[in-house]
Amino acid sequence: MIEVKAMPYSGPLADALQTPYAGTEFFWLGQAGFLFRSPGLTWAIDPYLSDRLAEKYCGHEFSHERMMPAPLTAPELPELDWVFCTHHHGDHLDGPTLEWIAANRSRTRFIVPAGIATEVSRLALPGDRVVWAEANRPLALAAGFEVTPVPAAHETFGYDAAGRHRFLGYIFRRGPFKLYHSGDSIPYPALAERITALGPEVALLPVNGRRRELSERNIAGGDKP
Repeated sequence: MIEVKAMPYSGPLADALQTPYAGTEFFWLGQAGFLFRSPGLTWAIDPYLSDRLAEKYCGHEFSHERMMPAPLTAPELPELDWVFCTHHHGDHLDGPTLEWIAANRSRTRFIVPAGIATEVSRLALPGDRVVWAEANRPLALAAGFEVTPVPAAHETFGYDAAGRHRFLGYIFRRGPFKLYHSGDSIPYPALAERITALGPEVALLPVNGRRRELSERNIAGGDKP
């Protein structure tokens, strides 16, 4: 069993990221985003650091304004080995943030669902730095670092014309430590069993909750196209 501890910090997040560390640690970036550090490897998932949606929906009934500011800006990010995105919505696949990283962090590669290739193609991301993730196909990304994409259901499952999932969560295995980020997923049949079998010590569950009866009605067919 891996022991997980909460380590509070004070001051700006950018300053906290300059401190030394020994094990695997993670920081909330706002919305569904997190940044992870472990010896020799740093990665992020769903970094939404722009105000893209507030700008897009300005003047609409639902303004999509943040409840609180992003804890840091894209230029304040450390060097990243990987950036993961769970799906195509603008607060998860944040074009301004991803394009800044692509232009200014030359070693960063981007892990995105294969089912959203159309949306990704609209961003200025170098094709040789994009890795297409498919559900239930583990990715060995570095020594001691394996990632298993898991189907996610955003209201329902979504697929592209080739039947590839458009919504994913990820199980991260760094050495003996395993962590699950669900993406924006409602519960669906076999999800709990699948995650239990993969055995994460920590689960990050962005709030996208629905009543159980709605979840079961929408996802009755399971995760097959």
